[in-house]
Amino acid sequence: MQRLKAAKMKTYDAMVVLGGGRKQDGSLTELSEQRLDKAIELFKKGLAPKIIVPGGINTTYLGESNFSQTGAEVRRQYLLRKFKELDIAINEAHIIKVEEGGDTIPEAFAIRRRAKELNLKTFLLVTSDRHMKRALWIFRRIFGPMFLIEGATVPCGGLISEDIEREKLGVAKEFFRRMPKEIPDPNLKSWFTEHEKLYDKYREIIAKYPPKNGREWQAYMGVKRK
Repeated sequence: MQRLKAAKMKTYDAMVVLGGGRKQDGSLTELSEQRLDKAIELFKKGLAPKIIVPGGINTTYLGESNFSQTGAEVRRQYLLRKFKELDIAINEAHIIKVEEGGDTIPEAFAIRRRAKELNLKTFLLVTSDRHMKRALWIFRRIFGPMFLIEGATVPCGGLISEDIEREKLGVAKEFFRRMPKEIPDPNLKSWFTEHEKLYDKYREIIAKYPPKNGREWQAYMGVKRK
């Protein structure tokens, strides 16, 4: 009897590891580290040779906080330290920083711009399980049909609210319904000002679901409540 050949493992041009926030001292939240650890696991399996990490000098999680290093640089350092500890070889140039963003929508725009520069076409999006549905929808809508984007989820253990994510996805779909099919690269510095109504709706959703303790819902801490 002829043996069946093992199916070839699917690979991607790069992984995109979405943020997850930082603490007041600038270090990464538990949510962020969960996602980066998952990316290392997937890298070891050979799913993608490059890892894209976003994050600017500010963070939406702590309001107007400014740090000495961008979130992308902090995440890059975390990955390099972990790769060294685990004795896993990686070309440092293959950890790609995108030092813009703020939340899922502007991060998607910033990463799309960098992907075009590097001629990357296929991506594995790494984020928390409860965030994945909204994140994947946003990335596919912003990137468009010329890119392939699939997801790899990370259990968040209640650090993200399923109810908030469901409602925020509905608001995002309504918001982008009014956008052109192919969306040009925006000026990300003015994005929040120009679309304050969108973020007002997000804040209204978050205010409906107060967290039960300080550890819960890391993805929403620092959002200004009315």
